[in-house]
Amino acid sequence: MNIVPTVGVVVFNKEKKVLLVRHTKAAGNLTGMYGLPAGRLEEEESEKHAAARELLEEAGIKAKEEDLIEFPNEVPVAKIKRKDGSVTRFSIKPYICKSYTGELKNSEEGVPEWVDIMDISEYVLLENVETIINNAIKYLWLDNDFNK
Repeated sequence: MNIVPTVGVVVFNKEKKVLLVRHTKAAGNLTGMYGLPAGRLEEEESEKHAAARELLEEAGIKAKEEDLIEFPNEVPVAKIKRKDGSVTRFSIKPYICKSYTGELKNSEEGVPEWVDIMDISEYVLLENVETIINNAIKYLWLDNDFNK
């Protein structure tokens, strides 16, 4: 079974909430599942460009590529059940967004929501999402230069 490479973005707001996207009927993922703004790379697209594009497409907020920080994160390949009954294996390269503009905006495939980080375990999450968020929190806690 092939592995589909993807990128994802972890975004925190000033209230220490994390951005999740709830998948709608139009999404390939199961309706009601929550994930990060994430997706596949387009042909000849850099990972950072894809991450910024997915953030805009799925959440309506804009980030510059230089505001996306790659962080060390060992994420196992996720086996995600799709609406058609198939299971697809995805790898994900996560980025942390340190600055963004705009307001949340629904897309055809998802509804972006700010979620309190203390409540994420109560949501029906795609595989590895909670691990990625927790790793981002640990990284930011250790990175004293993040807010400079």
